[in-house]
Amino acid sequence: MSGQDILNDIGLKAYEKPLSTIRDLPTWPSLSEPLHVAILLIDFDTEVNMNGLLGFLENSTGAYLEQTIEACRMLGARQTADTLERVREVMGRHAVSHQRLREPHRHTTEYQITSFTELHGSSLDDFADEVSRLEDLLYIHDRSQESPFPLLEAYAEQHATKIQSELGRIGA
Repeated sequence: MSGQDILNDIGLKAYEKPLSTIRDLPTWPSLSEPLHVAILLIDFDTEVNMNGLLGFLENSTGAYLEQTIEACRMLGARQTADTLERVREVMGRHAVSHQRLREPHRHTTEYQITSFTELHGSSLDDFADEVSRLEDLLYIHDRSQESPFPLLEAYAEQHATKIQSELGRIGA
């Protein structure tokens, strides 16, 4: 099975049980586990494509910004890792944490459509503007940037046996 086939298989199963429960493990995400690395980066890519970089940061995936940066570095996706490092620096400059971004979501209902401004008011406008400018530097918007996915495909292929074994153990 090619790395691309492995990632496609994971991507189809990652948001349904039993594979989705991997995110509930106390060890999630462990960068020493190839399946965790694959899911972590699929989650990042999915979230940024669907909800933008601000959506990634304020949703559950944003709790793993540090691990996402490290996973990108581990794969050799330096441009993505560097951009996410800059996002982390912006968060620090504006005293914005994942918890601060998540808090307003406690007062919403499932499937409620909201906007960043609606949830956070104007207090985070400067932060949001800086993050949006950085988002434009990601491979998703700037095709001159290297996508981490060819690197992730090679990684998945290199660790295919371990990934397939873990998928089988989980029943996915």
